[in-house]
Amino acid sequence: MAVLTLRSMGFLALLNIVSVPGCLTPKHESSQVSEPLHQPRVDTKTDFCEVRGSEPRLDDPGFWNGVMVQNALENLISDLKLAGTPWYGYPVAYKKMTARRDEARCRGVLKSDVKGMALINHQLADNMTRWFITITKLCVATQEYLVAQTGVCGRMNAAYRSNATPLESAMAMTAVYISSHLAESLAAVILDDEFWSQYPVLATQMPSGTLDKTQRKQVLGYRIREIKLYKTLFDKFNGLLGGSIPLVADALREKNLLKGPLATIELLFAQLLPCKSLLFGKIRDQAFEVAQLLALDPNQGFNPMMELRDQRYVLNYGHYVFERQPSRALLNLEQSALDAVANPLAMGIYRLMGRGESPSQEQMKGFLGDRCGI
Repeated sequence: MAVLTLRSMGFLALLNIVSVPGCLTPKHESSQVSEPLHQPRVDTKTDFCEVRGSEPRLDDPGFWNGVMVQNALENLISDLKLAGTPWYGYPVAYKKMTARRDEARCRGVLKSDVKGMALINHQLADNMTRWFITITKLCVATQEYLVAQTGVCGRMNAAYRSNATPLESAMAMTAVYISSHLAESLAAVILDDEFWSQYPVLATQMPSGTLDKTQRKQVLGYRIREIKLYKTLFDKFNGLLGGSIPLVADALREKNLLKGPLATIELLFAQLLPCKSLLFGKIRDQAFEVAQLLALDPNQGFNPMMELRDQRYVLNYGHYVFERQPSRALLNLEQSALDAVANPLAMGIYRLMGRGESPSQEQMKGFLGDRCGI
């Protein structure tokens, strides 16, 4: 399988253009920040694990806690416009996967004692969940799924036209979620002036009331430095995602969206993705790079999750802009993920499994190939 190579596309060269005087942006092996560039502020954003309440609001600028996330996803699943559709499977599976993710953010492998890294981690997860819900709702309400070719709506369109089984749709949506959706969400973290105004490193904060390009380029450079420091914690998601694949089968079975004995289905999943952590890691590495490209290159277009308000780029909660041309980097990233996780052979196997049938040895051999060699 051909793999998206950022270097061959010139992306790494572009990322290296942005430099900050007196500050290098090397690869970091640890999420520990030895010392901040400036004295940290005290009024940082409330930590995800300390947020109280249970009622999710799409326009709430604070983090949703785990209870809010689960309630919001339950509301989405219960939406009569969504139930019974070919794309119903992913929200069902996603609800169970986010419960595991959010537990790990507070008491597991995704927890960080470094305040800045924890904030980036929570903001990225918050963006991904809340805009997945927002985009899904808007796609159904506006029937954007009838015309969209890419992103979450594009997968809904593909599922609708092929009458996909819930498992097919869930796996294809997974590919989009960990590629283009992740890249847009992380780019939004980098660009969000409101988030960085509460971040414990002053150099990452854009002075209010100005859109000076030179100054913004320098500030974005400092933000990218923090994002690179975050990469170690970011990578810990890979194992969690790989280990969550059986949850997909479990969740679909609970909603009667998957036939056949659960033990048999989980065994097939284990065979289908023997290198799933590596597989997801490769895709997410590409998304991590593309996110920086989207944030730094003005030619990539404005982030659809954001708006310009009072001379500041901020998250536009509850809204998403569909009428745009995705960048070539984003398109290539998404297609690479679909080729790896939801190629035609894989989708055929998912369809069989969704009907309670087992794929043949020839099909399994053809799909598995050298999965670790992606």
